[in-house]
Amino acid sequence: MDAAGVAGQPLTRAVLATLLLAVGSVALAATERLPALAQQMARARLVVEGTVAGVETYDAGRLALARVTVGRTVKGTADGEVTVLERRDLPSAPELLKPGDTVLLFATPAPRLSSTAALLPAGAHLEPVGGRNGVVVGPPADVREATDILQRLAAASATPEPDAAKRAAAQRAVVFDEIAARHARLVADGATALPSLADLAATLSPVERGRLEAALARTDLPSWVRVTLVHGIGDAHLTALVPALRAIPSPDGALQEVVWATLRQLGSPATPEEIAKALGSDDPSTRSAAVRALAATNAPDAAERIGKVAEHDPNADVRVAATEALGSPTLPGGMAMLEHLFTVGDWPLRQAAGRGINAIGGRPAQEAYGRLAYSDRPEAQPYAVTLLMLTGIDHDDPLMVRIRTSHPDPSVRDIAANGLPVQTEH
Repeated sequence: MDAAGVAGQPLTRAVLATLLLAVGSVALAATERLPALAQQMARARLVVEGTVAGVETYDAGRLALARVTVGRTVKGTADGEVTVLERRDLPSAPELLKPGDTVLLFATPAPRLSSTAALLPAGAHLEPVGGRNGVVVGPPADVREATDILQRLAAASATPEPDAAKRAAAQRAVVFDEIAARHARLVADGATALPSLADLAATLSPVERGRLEAALARTDLPSWVRVTLVHGIGDAHLTALVPALRAIPSPDGALQEVVWATLRQLGSPATPEEIAKALGSDDPSTRSAAVRALAATNAPDAAERIGKVAEHDPNADVRVAATEALGSPTLPGGMAMLEHLFTVGDWPLRQAAGRGINAIGGRPAQEAYGRLAYSDRPEAQPYAVTLLMLTGIDHDDPLMVRIRTSHPDPSVRDIAANGLPVQTEH
């Protein structure tokens, strides 16, 4: 729908909200959230390390039973081999268990459902706790290392250390052993636990710091794990890691943005040189991160530089990201640049400018929409009035009175006087 559609057809409240809130594809990718391994173990009836001996499929491939030969048992009891039910309802989802895989399995008895009972062989089957999160798969050495750590956690749970200081030291040792582990799930688990370690920033040892620096330098970890690690360092206030954060290798846009946010959190924001380099990156996600970092500096020329990116970057997502980045009440010149982009931009950029103005909010936003109602782009005027009305402005506010009594376009005057036709939603 273009701007002319705002005044040209009846709209529901839901569509009006969409006009304001529709977003581009530049938001940070959501980082994967996995249960802490200790919590995952508590939920499971059986935790074993083993090898997938074979897999049989049923119901046209929608169900699979994997035979797992048990090597080590961390929790519960298992006799040699267990069968694990995997539901493959989504054809696009990769197979969870494959013959020959070495796995660490967190399992619970599969429910006996009439819909599957007739399809599967008789017997007591298991299923992973939390679906895909209930399986750690990887090279045998990596899975053995993960099992070793789980066994330590299980032993500590079964026989708690009565001395609080010794108990805390043992927990801390596990966290840093996880961070130094090869498997990504272990690294993420340790990173998530960093902020829970008491006085970590003041007592960080050279060995612990070395393990964190080594983990930050790993480029074999998935991006979400690296993001989790950086978040953990920031939330634990580990200022000693600032040099390693600045030197983090091969970051994608999502990771770079989290690194810069963490550096600000630790009192060492990105330098102008670092931001300028990222603005020239070939990666659109890195350029999007750079405009947000530039906006956070509140530099006197930041709005102008961001505005140039919003108008001229070859990537549409970056243009939208730059426009939205201007929506800060502390950024000098941000509102003026948003008004400019609202007027000159295409429809996605105008939406983004509306979101930016709305983010600044308050009377400044209302006054901006009031000015934009008289912009030299007639097709933008009805949208500006729509957004002004959605701020909750009083019908008798001088801005509204002026529009409905003196605007040169009678259709805009009618919107200000009577509102947009709102259809009843069925």
